[in-house]
Amino acid sequence: YGMRGVASVSNLPGARQGANGWVSSGGDLFLFGGQGYGTTTTLGFLNDVWRYRPSTNEWTWVSGSNVLNAGAVFGTQGVGSINNSRLAATSWTDGSGNCWLFGGFNNNRFSDLWKYDPATNEWTWVGGSTSQNQRGNYGTRGVANAGNSPGARLDAFGWVAPTGTLFLMGGSGFDASGNNSFLNDLWSYEPGSGQWTWLSGNNLVNQGGVYGSKGTEAPANVPGARLGALSWRDATG
Repeated sequence: YGMRGVASVSNLPGARQGANGWVSSGGDLFLFGGQGYGTTTTLGFLNDVWRYRPSTNEWTWVSGSNVLNAGAVFGTQGVGSINNSRLAATSWTDGSGNCWLFGGFNNNRFSDLWKYDPATNEWTWVGGSTSQNQRGNYGTRGVANAGNSPGARLDAFGWVAPTGTLFLMGGSGFDASGNNSFLNDLWSYEPGSGQWTWLSGNNLVNQGGVYGSKGTEAPANVPGARLGALSWRDATG
């Protein structure tokens, strides 16, 4: 790890799986968490943030702990703090190079939403519960509400619209009834209003896909419940 905030050719993140990564507006690469190894050969959950600068070929440990299984410091919602150790969260990068992170797993599932600012190297707890294994609060399909929130989950997939809206779909987690299994719900999050909207899919686990006619879009079409899928955003958003 070296010294926090100090780049060195000898710094190197430990081996891990289920980490999250993003690229800052300045072109630096960032790595967060996962399950793997800290300063020893003991396996555990990580909450360390690393920055890699291609121009110098050096890593810098910039935030989080070098101790395994570190808990979150939620602090006050909207104020910079420290994220929890986890793997298989969903992450996005906004137009300013900030990283947004939702959910993940550390023996239990999370439903908290965080934002990381590379300029300050600080996390901000933006929304969601500080408790684990929370069921989803779906509200009315297509209607944004401050009380809406996706249920706790891991291995969901997401993308960012050209307008800056964050999208989240599926994963393994909790539905509206508190059942834990595979999901196919689609959500949007507006950073400006801080509100989630349930857009499509089902609010119950283990739902099959509605395929319709190949090549033809339809309001009823939806992929079946799944985790660990891949997502892309095309040139039209």
